[in-house]
Amino acid sequence: MPEPQKESAAADPLAELIAEYRRQNVEFTKRAPHEDWTALTAETYGPPLDLLWHHTPEPNSPAGVLAALLLAKDEPDLYALESINEACIRYLRRASQ
Repeated sequence: MPEPQKESAAADPLAELIAEYRRQNVEFTKRAPHEDWTALTAETYGPPLDLLWHHTPEPNSPAGVLAALLLAKDEPDLYALESINEACIRYLRRASQ
C-alpha cells in the first residue's frame, strides 16, 4: 500500500486562508437559519474574510493562485477579490522573473 503524501513544510498561506473561509462559510450556512446572523458571521466566515480583504497573505506557490482563481469563479462578486488578485499578481510577477 502506498504511503500517503505528506503536506509540504511550507503550505501556501493564501490557499490555507481561502480554505478556512470556505469551511467557515459552510458552517455559517448550516447554522444561519437558527442563529443571529450578525453574531454568526463574526464567529464563522467573517474573520477569514476580513483577513482576505484587509491583510491578504501573499501566495508562495501556484496552489495559492489556483485557490484564488477558484474562489473568483465560485464567488465573482466577493468584495475581497481585488485584494486577493493583487496578491496573486505580485506572486506571478516575481515567479516570472
